[in-house]
Amino acid sequence: MKEHVLPGEYGLAFWLPAVAMVSNLIANRFIRKDEKLVRDSERIR
Repeated sequence: MKEHVLPGEYGLAFWLPAVAMVSNLIANRFIRKDEKLVRDSERIR
């Protein structure tokens, strides 16, 4: 039997896009940090 979903409940599909956007922001921050490190090390050589 299918469970009754209350009007105020949100499923996993509601939160997945928000989690994906936050993950992308964090990944972009670390990628930018790594690129800066590579540029700085190129300058030293």
